[in-house]
Amino acid sequence: MVYGVKSPPPPENLKAGAKVFSAYCKGCHPHGGNILKPNLPLRSAPQLADFNSFEAFISDPKLPDGSRGPMPAFSSEKISKQQARELYEYINQVIAHPKRK
Repeated sequence: MVYGVKSPPPPENLKAGAKVFSAYCKGCHPHGGNILKPNLPLRSAPQLADFNSFEAFISDPKLPDGSRGPMPAFSSEKISKQQARELYEYINQVIAHPKRK
């Protein structure tokens, strides 16, 4: 089945992460891509290898060369540790490694 630009709803256990993604990430990373830096898509980002790398990256995002890019930093006041964990799980399970039925 083809969903066009609309994705099926996430599983119940990933809805909180989907909400964070929709609020903070979806605008620049639709479907796991990257509208500002297409050569650096979210779905294959090395920062998704483990939660600690992901959390460190979203709080202080840098390009592969170490310079500042266009992504804003998301402090723990903006995205809590719990929300970051939910976001990480959502991205890894739905965006980066979608399950086919």
